[in-house]
Amino acid sequence: MKRFLFLIGFFVGVTIPAEAQVAPYSIAFGLRAGETGQMCGGTVKGFVTNSLALEGMFGYWHKGLTVTALAEVHYPLFRVRGLNWYFGGGLHVAGQTGYGRWYDVQDRGTIYQNGGMGFGMDGIVGVEFKIPVAPVAFSVDFKPYTEINSHGQLGGGLDPGLSVKLAF
Repeated sequence: MKRFLFLIGFFVGVTIPAEAQVAPYSIAFGLRAGETGQMCGGTVKGFVTNSLALEGMFGYWHKGLTVTALAEVHYPLFRVRGLNWYFGGGLHVAGQTGYGRWYDVQDRGTIYQNGGMGFGMDGIVGVEFKIPVAPVAFSVDFKPYTEINSHGQLGGGLDPGLSVKLAF
């Protein structure tokens, strides 16, 4: 029990800001590299308040496209300037582009047939570092998702990723 209370105290101590938090940037554009068969592509992220960001991802996977919209809450981590952890969630739409073909896309955990589509929910948790003296931000995250495709099949995955963005 003492260890559990210590971990909670440590977690609260490193994530609660000593002063008001300021968004590390207004808007950022970049690329996200994910696991094979998962979300790889472009990302756009903008802060709407000091701690709330909206992120759009546009990705390509095995003969398919995905568009994802996420809302993310950011908190300082270890009181290091520019270092934040974040979590949130959102929705996505995925589409397979191979009409007239059957694709068993095991990396996405679902089967798409004749250009099917998938609709799903996403979560996200990660760490982001905005270099204080340069317009560059790096992030590492897990974006677990679940989706149902147009053929009634359910699939999902963890979708880990690494992003590099130009931040303004």
